[in-house]
Amino acid sequence: LEIAYVVVDAESNDVVTFEMLTDDDVMDFDPQLSVGHDGTLWLAWYSSPGASLVGSADSPNGLQATLWSGTEWADTETITKRQRRLRKL
Repeated sequence: LEIAYVVVDAESNDVVTFEMLTDDDVMDFDPQLSVGHDGTLWLAWYSSPGASLVGSADSPNGLQATLWSGTEWADTETITKRQRRLRKL
């Protein structure tokens, strides 16, 4: 799975840009848009080198993010590759 985006002209509804944000051998999934307190637009998603939605100790999922400049997405940053461990309550 990969992450793609499209830019649409607000007046004409024409597609201005269609681009792939990811193009790799891992499964990228669950993209989430968020606006920062300063008005910046961020996109974050998970990547799974092991092709698993939950990851594993040997192949943990990573959290990726990128910032919208107003015309394009910045280079992708790896936020974490740590595997969360659940603990018994």
